[in-house]
Amino acid sequence: MSFFLFSVLAGIGLAAPFGIAGAMVADAALAHNRKRMQLTLLAAVSGDTLMATLSSFAEVFIKDLINQYANLWCLLGGFAFITLGVSFAY
Repeated sequence: MSFFLFSVLAGIGLAAPFGIAGAMVADAALAHNRKRMQLTLLAAVSGDTLMATLSSFAEVFIKDLINQYANLWCLLGGFAFITLGVSFAY
């Protein structure tokens, strides 16, 4: 239960809109009225909080999945880094 509460609080605290949501908030702030900006910001924060809440429900399942296939994840991660390094070389 403490992980759930921590996830929700982290989602609320770190819900500053980045990426597309940040662009939408900036557009609403600069080109439109204040009410639209506040509603867009509320939607971005709510979405991030909902994502943190849902991910906390699946935390045990994801943790077990990662532990069960740890060697495979390491192998795939190593392959991804090698592929990324080779692609940067060319």
